[in-house]
Amino acid sequence: MKLTSKSSLIVVLIISVTTVCAQQPRLKGKVIFDDPQEQGTQIEIRVRNLRTGELVRGQQDRTKVEDWYHEAPLNALVDVEFDGGDCYEGDGHPKITVKQENEELPKVVLKKTRLCRQKELRKLRGTTITIVRPNAGANKSRSRGDASVYEEAKTEATVSNSRLSKALEASLIPSSSEFKRELEADAAHARNGEFFDTFQYKFALRSTLYEDRPELMKVLADFKANTENSVLFKAIGQIRPEMFTDVVRRELQPSDDANIDNVFAVLQEESVSPNIRGTANVALLNASLPDEKLQAVRQFYRLQAPDSPIFEISLVGRLRVGEAEDLAQVISYMKGTSIETSRMAMDAVSLATAIKGKDAFPEAATTLANLAANHEDPGLRAVAYRSLRPFVDQGDETAFKALETGSRDDNAYVRVQVALALGVGDTEKDEKASYLLRKVLSNDKYSFVRDAAKLSLRGGLTKGWVAMELTEAAAAVAAIKNTM
Repeated sequence: MKLTSKSSLIVVLIISVTTVCAQQPRLKGKVIFDDPQEQGTQIEIRVRNLRTGELVRGQQDRTKVEDWYHEAPLNALVDVEFDGGDCYEGDGHPKITVKQENEELPKVVLKKTRLCRQKELRKLRGTTITIVRPNAGANKSRSRGDASVYEEAKTEATVSNSRLSKALEASLIPSSSEFKRELEADAAHARNGEFFDTFQYKFALRSTLYEDRPELMKVLADFKANTENSVLFKAIGQIRPEMFTDVVRRELQPSDDANIDNVFAVLQEESVSPNIRGTANVALLNASLPDEKLQAVRQFYRLQAPDSPIFEISLVGRLRVGEAEDLAQVISYMKGTSIETSRMAMDAVSLATAIKGKDAFPEAATTLANLAANHEDPGLRAVAYRSLRPFVDQGDETAFKALETGSRDDNAYVRVQVALALGVGDTEKDEKASYLLRKVLSNDKYSFVRDAAKLSLRGGLTKGWVAMELTEAAAAVAAIKNTM
């Protein structure tokens, strides 16, 4: 399989193997999320023994953290496939012979799909956005105290999202031959990794996005009519392929008369991957629910324990449509003794706050600030500061004061997250935030922390993949520091 070389939101890096026993080495890898908002995404992992055709049943077949691993027989020839839902694609990993140590294995890059970009543009219709264009020749550098801050002057123009998204969507329409190749590549990926639910969702999405393109609809019809492809359309648990159409319709057009029962069924089906169940959750909450259905949805969320594969999804749901008891429970999870449960609860609060807006969860902001300042685990402190980003963006004073404290944290990784948290939305234009960032830029002893502050001062010019590279560098230094 050829490797994708373009920049992407997910970079999968296969790293060296540490053997667990002579015949059962641990095949280890890493998933690096470029966009901080994607940190909670669960990636399905499948490792197939190419000699036997059987899946290698590892101890971890999905991940939403950076590290993953599978137990793999020594000398097995394996292929690793990753499922990024509708938004990420790649051509898998080259064939690997499992050795005592697998060093210097190549990268696999999973890039954002054309289909995902089209879906995002369709969802933008009917709103208004501001486009920022750099002014040619307007770049300059100015000095503030000891810090030299690179700035780029901008001009702004507000346009209709509906008009813009239609134009951009049209530019992404594939030819019939391109479309057929994309479909066949997705089908091969689904077969290799048994990602049939993702394929069926993407098939429904394609059918909806291209319903006014007869030439592309014919490609879809011919593909489905081919009996060799029947395995791709088999039922997933209690979910039939056509039920994903209701997920897509409600996701793209909340006012559409989609069958809510089908959407809720996809969310509840344990045989469906967490990634697609999360998409169903977005679709379910994309418009108001009838009272009877709302109560059933709340009860389903409340039944999800921390070991549920959709626990974090359920927390976001509880915060969006729940009652006072739901917020209290999420805050309790944030303050609990389990690091992973606390992390998921904090990420859920951050995402729900970004959706619901200013003053939605002031008590949660206070809890996050206290955890950020006082927790002994630097990784959890970093998550707490990162989770304060939407609060800071919305002008929450408690959140900002917490970041002031965090800018002096002993751990460099934590300070990177503080600097990046000050660079969301228009936060960097705030005088206090700008002053604090320039102070970090002037005084922090680590270059990657200073670089994070510089990125935040540049605001909209900040690129997620650069931010994640900084985070990785800071984590490496922090790990070394913590062992000294």
